[in-house]
Amino acid sequence: MTRPTTQVDTVVVVDEHTFRPWIAADVPFLWDMLHLALFVPVGAEPLPRSVLDEPKVAHYLRSFGERTGDDAQVCEGSDGPVGAAWCRKLDSTDPGYGYVADEVPELGMAIVGSRRGRGIGRRLLGDLLQRHPAMSLSVDDANTAAVELYRSLGFRPVASAAGSTTMARTQREVPSALLLEQPRPPQTNPDEQDSS
Repeated sequence: MTRPTTQVDTVVVVDEHTFRPWIAADVPFLWDMLHLALFVPVGAEPLPRSVLDEPKVAHYLRSFGERTGDDAQVCEGSDGPVGAAWCRKLDSTDPGYGYVADEVPELGMAIVGSRRGRGIGRRLLGDLLQRHPAMSLSVDDANTAAVELYRSLGFRPVASAAGSTTMARTQREVPSALLLEQPRPPQTNPDEQDSS
């Protein structure tokens, strides 16, 4: 399993955290993060680890690194890895929950609970977006912190069903025909309008 060299193949240290591209030894941790990424509402029982064996979940990481476009960014603290963001291209014959097109990789991301709220997710996703500017994802509507993070990084809603929203970010603006929320026209000051 080899990871292709990319234009953003650097290690960055911020405070006590190291942000770096993934290596093959990170794959077991990515599976831990996939389990953590499965949204569970506050007060609900965590999903059993066996959920990772279900085909609709396992396809996000099964044989990770063997497909063109598989990529991840990992954050390590002094006590080991604490978060990861990863992406994989899925196709229309085996779409993910956030699938929008064969050529658009789908994002997964999680941070261990004790490290949330420190900007780690924003940094991980920002680093990954430098290598893959177009991505899609599915997010539970009740996960408002994640929804706001994704919006702030340019993701826009393209579909919604059963309490989840598919969001996409492209190298250019998401076509307005795909958006659930139509963009607002620019507001003009009535004093500045041309009266000719």
